[in-house]
Amino acid sequence: MEGENLMRQTRISDVLEIMRMREKFDRKEKEFLSKFFERIVVVQEVRRKIKLICDAVREVFGSNYEWIGYLLGDENYVVRDIFIPYQLINKAFVKEDESKGGVNLIELERRINETNYKLVGWIHSHGDMSPFHSEIDDRNTFALVRFIGSHSKKSILKLDSNPKRISKFAYDDGDLVLMGEKTFIRVKLDVPTDLIRLLLNRDFLERGKEKESLVKILILLLNYSDWWFFERKWIAPVYSIVTNADLEFYGEIWLYDSNKDPKRVKNGEIIEFIQEPSDSKAISYSYDEIKMMVSEKMKRH
Repeated sequence: MEGENLMRQTRISDVLEIMRMREKFDRKEKEFLSKFFERIVVVQEVRRKIKLICDAVREVFGSNYEWIGYLLGDENYVVRDIFIPYQLINKAFVKEDESKGGVNLIELERRINETNYKLVGWIHSHGDMSPFHSEIDDRNTFALVRFIGSHSKKSILKLDSNPKRISKFAYDDGDLVLMGEKTFIRVKLDVPTDLIRLLLNRDFLERGKEKESLVKILILLLNYSDWWFFERKWIAPVYSIVTNADLEFYGEIWLYDSNKDPKRVKNGEIIEFIQEPSDSKAISYSYDEIKMMVSEKMKRH
C-alpha cells in the first residue's frame, strides 16, 4: 500500500509536463490568432463581383441601395466567393427577406457544398454612404458571429481541470485516445515488458467469460497509464466587410470562441486583395448573371 500511495503522489516531472503543455497550447492559439486575425484576404475576382453587384443594383433599381451577402472562404480563410440571399433593400438599411429565410439557408448550404468553401463572414454595402460599422452593424455582427463561426471553427486544446464525458475511443500513433464533445484524452501505455510477455503467452479469454476477461486486462493495463485531460474549445475569425457604390472598403475581424461572447479584435483598412494565379479555378461571373440574380433576390423595401 505504501508503494501504491507513493505512485499516486504528484511528481515534479508531472508539474513540468503540465507547464510545458500549457505553454504549447497557448502558443498554438496565439499563432492561429496572429495568422488569421490581422487582415482579411480577398481574391480580386470577389472584388470584381462586388462591383458588378453594385452596378446591377444601380441599373435595376435606379439608384445605389444597400445590399448584403455572405463571405465564403477556403481552409485558410481567404475570401473566394459571395453568396447573395433573398433580401429587402433600402437606401438606409437592408435585411434578409424573412419570408425566404428557409430558402436562404438551403441555398447557402448548397453553395457551400458545391464550392467546398466555408462560411467565414458577411458583407454589406452602404450604397451612397461611406463604409463604416454603425451600431446596428455591430449588433448584427455580434448576432452573426456564432452562426458564421460554427461553420469555419478550428479545434483548440486547453488543459482541463475536470474530465468530461467520453464518447469515442480511438488509436493514434501508439496511444489510446478518448474523445468527448469538449474533451480530448491521450493515454500513453507504459507496460513492463514482462507483463506484456505474460499477456501474450497466457490464455486469459475463458470461454463464456470473454467480455469479463477483456475488461480485467484493460483495467490492468490502465493501471500502468498516465491520463492527461484536455478541454476542447472552438475558435474562428469572423469577417465583416462594408463597402459602397464607390468601391471603398472597411473591415472588421471578430473572434468566435465557443467558451466566450463574440469579441471584435481588429478593424479599419485591413482588407487585402490578392491576384489569383492564371491557372487557378477562381469563380467568375458575367454581368448578365449578376443582374439576373439582383433582380430575382432583391426587393425594394
